[in-house]
Amino acid sequence: MLSSLIYEIRNQRVVNQTITNRLDQAERELAEHRAANIRERNQTPLDPLRATPNPQSTGLFGTPENPSARSGRYKGENS
Repeated sequence: MLSSLIYEIRNQRVVNQTITNRLDQAERELAEHRAANIRERNQTPLDPLRATPNPQSTGLFGTPENPSARSGRYKGENS
């Protein structure tokens, strides 16, 4: 009886160590994955449809945006 308890305790220790090792590996993989995502985000433009780095300077297809009549950019507004 005592020897079977000792065996079970040793077996449980092995199982616990295996789980700990797998958890450590999963945490390392997650950290690597997150780092790769951050690197990828830093390398790609926020809006790949825009040709210039300033999103205010061009429209969706790289053409200058024309202010609308309601935007307040025209002379004689609100008159």
